[in-house]
Amino acid sequence: MLKLTQEQQAQIKALQYLQNNPEYFFKDGLGAECEEYQNRILRAIVEHDRVAISACHDVGKSWTLARVVLWFGSVFPYSKIVTTAPTGRQVEKILWSEIRSAYARSLRPLGGRMLTTEWKLTEDGSWFALGFSPSNEANTGEGQGTQSTFQGFHAPYLMVVFDEATGVRSALWNMAEGLLTSHNVKFICIGNPTSTQSEFYKCFTNRAWFKIKLSCFDSPNLIANGITDKEKLFDEVEYCRTLDDDAFMARMKSYKVVKGYLLTLRWVVEKALEWGMDSALFLSKVLGEFPEEGENVIIPLRVVEEAQRCPPPVFVPEVHRKIIGVDPARFGTDSTVITRMRGKHAYKKRALNKKRGTEVVGEIVAECAEEMPDIIVVDETGMGGPIVDMLVELRDEGVKIAAHVDIRGVQFGATFEAGTKEHDKYANHKARMFDLLGEDMRAGDFALLDEEVYQAELPSIQYRFKTNGQKYIDSKDDYKKRTGRGSPDHADSLALANYGRYDEIGVGSLTTDYKPKTEGHARPRSFAKKGKRQW
Repeated sequence: MLKLTQEQQAQIKALQYLQNNPEYFFKDGLGAECEEYQNRILRAIVEHDRVAISACHDVGKSWTLARVVLWFGSVFPYSKIVTTAPTGRQVEKILWSEIRSAYARSLRPLGGRMLTTEWKLTEDGSWFALGFSPSNEANTGEGQGTQSTFQGFHAPYLMVVFDEATGVRSALWNMAEGLLTSHNVKFICIGNPTSTQSEFYKCFTNRAWFKIKLSCFDSPNLIANGITDKEKLFDEVEYCRTLDDDAFMARMKSYKVVKGYLLTLRWVVEKALEWGMDSALFLSKVLGEFPEEGENVIIPLRVVEEAQRCPPPVFVPEVHRKIIGVDPARFGTDSTVITRMRGKHAYKKRALNKKRGTEVVGEIVAECAEEMPDIIVVDETGMGGPIVDMLVELRDEGVKIAAHVDIRGVQFGATFEAGTKEHDKYANHKARMFDLLGEDMRAGDFALLDEEVYQAELPSIQYRFKTNGQKYIDSKDDYKKRTGRGSPDHADSLALANYGRYDEIGVGSLTTDYKPKTEGHARPRSFAKKGKRQW
C-alpha cells in the first residue's frame, strides 16, 4: 500500500475541508463575504446533489453561482463543470462575465487559463469549466463541450449549472438528466420563477430536488427597514399610497440601504405601486414565487419572456407587412405609444406624453420618413379619430405619406357585423385584437422587444365571456379599477400593430367607405388576400 507523507496527508485534509466548507473558500480564497441566504445555498450544494433555487430580482444569483463554479473547479481535482443559460448572450455576458471577474479578483491564484466562456485547468481537457451556448447560436467556448450537445462528459466530479433556468429548453434538461446517472454529480439550477409550464417549475414538485426560495425579504436592505413579510410590506405600500408627491419622495429617501448592490426597499415599494402586489411580475421578480396562470389570462408572463428571448429574424420576406400601431392618449398619466412591426417582429417602440393630436401625427410622419409602412393602425376612440382623419388627408394630398399606405382606424369597443363569425366569437374589436396577439405569441416565433413594460402589462390583461358566449376584454377604465395600474398603453399599441397583419389591405376598405382621389394607386407589395394571415 502506498504510504502518504505527512505533507500529502495534510494537503488531502485541507482539500476535504474546502470541499465541505465552501464558505471558507469564498472568504479566504475569493475575498467574498456572503449573506445568510447565500450561505444557505452553499450548504445545500454541499449536502445535496440536486438544488433548485427560485429567486427574486437582484439578490446576487449570478454572483453566487460564479463563485460556486470557481470553488468546485478549484477543490475537486479533475472535475468538469458545464454551465448554460437560455441564450449564448446570457452565458457569456452574465454568468461568465461574473466568473471572469471573480477569477481576476481572487485573493489566491486559482490556476489554469481563463477564456471567454471556458476555464482550462489542464490543457488536455481533463479538468475544466465550460459555458455551453445553446444550439443554433454561436459558441464562444474554445474546448471540449462546444459541440451541439453537452452529453458524454465523464469525470471523477461533475457539476451542471443552469442559470436563468426558467428559459432553458427542455432538450438541455434531458441532456443534463443523462449525466446524473453517475456518482459525484451535482445539478444546480436558479432563476426567476416566471412559468409553471417550465422544466424549472417541475423541480419544485419533485422530491428528488432540494428547494430554496429567495424573496425580497431575504435582502438585508428590507430587513434593515423592518420589512420582513408580506403583511408588513402591504402596510408600507398602502401607507405610501396616501402620501402626496413630496411626502412620497421623502419617504423613499428615508429608507435605509445597507447593501447598495442588492434589492432595496425603495425599488420593491415602487414596483408594488407600479405593478400591483398581485401581478404575475411582482410575484416572480419580487416575491420569488411562481405566478399562477389563470384561465382568463390571455398572454402569461412565460409567453412574454419567450417572445423577448426569440431572436429577431435574420431575413424578413418582402411579403411581410410593415406596420405602425398607434395607441393615442392626450393628457393625464396615459401615454401615446407608437409600435413598429415587420411580420411577427416588433422591433421599435416610442412612448409620448401629453402630446396633442397634431403632434402625434407629426411623430407618425417622422416614422414614415424613416421607413414607409404598408399600414398604419390607430385606435380612433377619442382623440384617435382626428388623428386618422389627418393621416388620411396627408396621404391623399401626397404629403409625407405614400399613396399605397392603408390607414386603418379601429375602435376598441366597436362590434362586428351581425351574422359574421367574428360577431359570434367576439364582443368587440379589442377582444379579437388580443386573442390574435395571444395566439401569435404562443406560436413561439414572435420576436418582442426586451422591455419590462411588456412583462408588466400583457399578463395583466384578462378576458371574460358574456352570457351569449362572446369574448370580451376589460375597458381601459375597468382595467384601471381592477389592477390599480395605469392604462396598458404599450400592450394596446402592440396589439394594434399586430392587428395590421390581418384582413385585406386596400385604401378605404378597412375604415370608412372613402375612395381615393387618384385611381390605380399602388398597392404595397405585401398585399394580403382577404381572410388570410400575413406571417
